[in-house]
Amino acid sequence: MKHTPGSWETTPVGNRKTPFQITGKDNIGCVIADIHANIYDERLDKQEAKANARLIACAPELLETVIKAMGLIAMVRCAYPITISSKRIYDEAFNLEDTIRKAIKKTEAK
Repeated sequence: MKHTPGSWETTPVGNRKTPFQITGKDNIGCVIADIHANIYDERLDKQEAKANARLIACAPELLETVIKAMGLIAMVRCAYPITISSKRIYDEAFNLEDTIRKAIKKTEAK
């Protein structure tokens, strides 16, 4: 996976149309994304733009955490045998692992 390494952060810009940017915390001057706002409803849209910016800024950490969770799910599935009482949990773990794999695939370059 190739994306800007390091932590990302939300940086207020103060511009009405682009109130926030996502910047690389460890990469001085690195703008990852401009977060745009709807200029017709500034009060509500600025709150939404800020929420979007926070979500995008934590994407690298979320991705890393999800990858670790997928590994843990796989280990648990392999460590415990399937029994009648554990089959439902095993199936749910398998489905979750598959969902995580598909989500991660969306982040990969094509």
